[in-house]
Amino acid sequence: MLSLFTIGINELVSYFGNDIYLPALPSIIKHYHIDEFNAQLSLFLWILSCPIFQLVFGRVTLYVSKKTVIHLSNFLLVMASFACAMNPEYNIFLCLRFIQGISVAAITTCGYALIYEKFGTDEGSRLIAFLSSITVMGPALGPPLGSLILSFSNWQGIFYALATMALISSIMTIFALREFPDDTHNTSHESLTPGKSRFLFFAFVFISCQVFIPLILWICESAIIMMLANHYTESEYGLTMLVIFSSYAVGAITISQLAKYAHSFYLLHILFPLYCIGCILMIYFHDMHTRLIILCYLMFLSPLITNRLGRYVVMFRIYNLNTTLGIYSFSISVAAIIASGISTWFELHTLDIMASIFLANIVTALTLFIIITASRHRTLLILSR
Repeated sequence: MLSLFTIGINELVSYFGNDIYLPALPSIIKHYHIDEFNAQLSLFLWILSCPIFQLVFGRVTLYVSKKTVIHLSNFLLVMASFACAMNPEYNIFLCLRFIQGISVAAITTCGYALIYEKFGTDEGSRLIAFLSSITVMGPALGPPLGSLILSFSNWQGIFYALATMALISSIMTIFALREFPDDTHNTSHESLTPGKSRFLFFAFVFISCQVFIPLILWICESAIIMMLANHYTESEYGLTMLVIFSSYAVGAITISQLAKYAHSFYLLHILFPLYCIGCILMIYFHDMHTRLIILCYLMFLSPLITNRLGRYVVMFRIYNLNTTLGIYSFSISVAAIIASGISTWFELHTLDIMASIFLANIVTALTLFIIITASRHRTLLILSR
């Protein structure tokens, strides 16, 4: 369990590459004399690097050790973070932000594959849910930690702190990965014909993306909505983000325990409508505090839904585990890019518009899920156990 905790810390620090940086956006805008579009572009490039390297790692690990990939990506995170703090030109800064995202791709592709290979599909899915309760603290702890650093330092201090944390987690990971077996190249163990398995795999990947987009959209828009539009201070923003993403962590811990007893098939039929109701309530109420409470509720439900969907994705894997997880992670990251792109190129900046987007995504996911379950009832019911 200590080795799993270390992998979770490694992923948490990787996500810090984006989350700890959010409170510094206003300061960076002033420092480089740029507009909001160019500031958010630095978030977009970090997110963009994830899917690109998830596909790359999905293929590279057929020839190179997954542990080697993780160690190399950690090294790049440390070096890029130190370089960001040295006040380069903004174009160079954007390139370094792109490099920082590589570490997330390594963990979500290679690290998760190691966990599934050691513990199997069911236990691995439950343990990854537990890890999510650690890694989601990136958006929960990142903003308040960044705000704390800004209170006695400048924005460059955030990147020095990130580089230090990345160095420590990298050293810890070197020892933690010794407990995992050498690379294995699992092939798919399909319970259906390849054509049906392929269809269900991509269907559940698509549904997972619809649930994931609201999470990323909120991360990208939260600083502008709260600090610029609603005049929250840096400390108030950091504390609010801590509460919201702590709700996500509680949801991740809940599903790691609930997965032992509840069938995924029935659980998803309950969770999807509950999420829809939350989105409708967010549209109905206009008070900011009430909407933030509802957002906590939605964040609690998100990991419950995505973890059960992710279990189906692994069950229906169509390639070796490394490549399949690479495709799945790539798709999730593309969803993140879509959300980040929407945030960058469209002026949302209000919870009214965001709540409508949340509802549209979850209704799309629920509709497709109902269509699939209506025609594949028996197969999904068996795999839910």
